[in-house]
Amino acid sequence: MTADLHVFVYGALMDHPLALERGRAGRIADHAVGFVAPGLAVLEPRFLGLYAAPGSTAHGVVVAVTADEWERMAAHESGYDRVELEAEVGGETVAVTALVLRAKHVAAEAWPSRRYAAKLVRGAEKAGLPEAVVAHYREARRRGSPFTLWLSPLTWPIRKLTPVLGFEGAVAAVAVGLVLVWAALVYAVR
Repeated sequence: MTADLHVFVYGALMDHPLALERGRAGRIADHAVGFVAPGLAVLEPRFLGLYAAPGSTAHGVVVAVTADEWERMAAHESGYDRVELEAEVGGETVAVTALVLRAKHVAAEAWPSRRYAAKLVRGAEKAGLPEAVVAHYREARRRGSPFTLWLSPLTWPIRKLTPVLGFEGAVAAVAVGLVLVWAALVYAVR
């Protein structure tokens, strides 16, 4: 594999197989990562978002990928701009592409779902992010909404529909599908 670029990932993409296999801990100056990207209230209340924050440091995972791999990795991400930044990785400065949350999408910080936080813990631990970052994600896993743990089988169709319908549209389509299946079962039992 000949890498075309380095990408800086910080949310569930830290748990992507390529990040788990090739990722290295990295940080970007004058930016922050926080639970500020809005999701859907009970299901996925918040996601991580990267945003400019002078004096802060954003921790994440730097992954060497081909352009095609990056397109597949980031296909379901919406509400972000692809921005060229510099990250420090192992004492070296590396040019990276990062998904920066658009300002109009930044919401008040809130806990994510436990399902999402578990992905953050796995990715952060594997990459060797600072213990304070991993501890924050563990706290999110403890305090976050448990609702999606029960609905984890539905994440596959939502992930597949998101590039076509957007996240909210994908969730709505799956919800409508569940209601129709439930109605058909109720009708069949009568």
